[in-house]
Amino acid sequence: MIEQLLKGLSIESIEVLLRYPQWRARVIEAYPCSPLPMDYSPLVVEVFDQQGLLAGRVGDYGYSVEVPFNHVSEFTAWYFDGELVLFQGGGEIVINRLSLVSVAALFERSDER
Repeated sequence: MIEQLLKGLSIESIEVLLRYPQWRARVIEAYPCSPLPMDYSPLVVEVFDQQGLLAGRVGDYGYSVEVPFNHVSEFTAWYFDGELVLFQGGGEIVINRLSLVSVAALFERSDER
């Protein structure tokens, strides 16, 4: 399973996973998980990078953390209700469990026209 994940990644993405072993473990854990259902609507959304929590939302309450102007995220990890659903690092998407949710949003927009 790990070999299959690594096989499709760029050197830059692999380097990010090697630098952050805790995040590598989370990516490996999330890799075999199914995409979220089309009608999924999270109550809690959290966004992390190598410094920690960057932003989030609980219900209708949003929050964010100030970072220095020159802050660069080496990766971003999105959690919905405590589950890793998107991990981007090294310039590419490594985990994407939002594929069906994104497709559903496209259909909703086309219905509104």
